[in-house]
Amino acid sequence: MSTVSEIRARFYAALEQGAGQSKAVAIANGMGASVLDLTREGIAEMGKAEVIELLEAHGADPDKRTGVEKLREQLIELVFVGN
Repeated sequence: MSTVSEIRARFYAALEQGAGQSKAVAIANGMGASVLDLTREGIAEMGKAEVIELLEAHGADPDKRTGVEKLREQLIELVFVGN
């Protein structure tokens, strides 16, 4: 079982790596990438690195200089085509 200090350290490390709050909580609790919320609300909470990774996984070639909000919009367009 992890100590509170270890969990806190994993949480802040995940945030520093660009994870959104929900993903950072999952990582801190040892769930890692197994928790992926691909709802519009979940995407809105994702960090830039996570959004870029998902865009690339969907075959897009995102401009990494683009702001996170624009990248989130692109991901939502890919995930929710026609919705």
